[in-house]
Amino acid sequence: MKKDKTEIGKGVLFLLCLFLSCPKEKNRGTFYFPLAVGNRWVYEYSASEWSEGEVDTLEKGQVEILITAKDSSGGRELYRVFGKLIVEGDTSSWVSFWGLEEAGILQYDSLGVTFDTFLPLPLEKGRVWRMVSFYLLLLRDEPHSYYAHLFGDDTVRVGEEKFDTAQRIDYTLEEEEIRGSFWLVKEIGLVKLVDKEGDMDSYTEFIFDWKREG
Repeated sequence: MKKDKTEIGKGVLFLLCLFLSCPKEKNRGTFYFPLAVGNRWVYEYSASEWSEGEVDTLEKGQVEILITAKDSSGGRELYRVFGKLIVEGDTSSWVSFWGLEEAGILQYDSLGVTFDTFLPLPLEKGRVWRMVSFYLLLLRDEPHSYYAHLFGDDTVRVGEEKFDTAQRIDYTLEEEEIRGSFWLVKEIGLVKLVDKEGDMDSYTEFIFDWKREG
């Protein structure tokens, strides 16, 4: 299942983990996906093709996410999110919108469209839900319907750092042989995403690792 770099560059876009502006929020799930204007996140991105145990690195790059402002749509308060992907000197950028309500974290690919529930709240181990578009760090050419499952507390390594109490969410899209996981860390947000596209023996793997700065 060979993919050229142009196709992967289009399929690999975006997003984010975000910091919280209200520390008194009662729903603990919001601490794992906080939102505030002015926060910035950087991810190291790599794409590799795996075939029968052999690996071929297709490309590497960096994703930068910045919450630039607040907006509103349909009476909902939203955060405007600017994303940028840099791969081998080529830059792609996009804008998305995220909101926080009691029912969960909402995502929009543009203002005035139907939202998608990215993360239902409160966080409950074993909870299963459907993500219609899943605009996280990946933005595919067409909307898909993913089934997500909250695994719960998990240990994840990101570079030289180890997080022992991350919340892991697994997702699948069986008809397209897409599967993956992402990890949320309290007071940071999303720290890692691993996405696989293809069968178990031959697949393209996309990895996004959060990068601590300063």
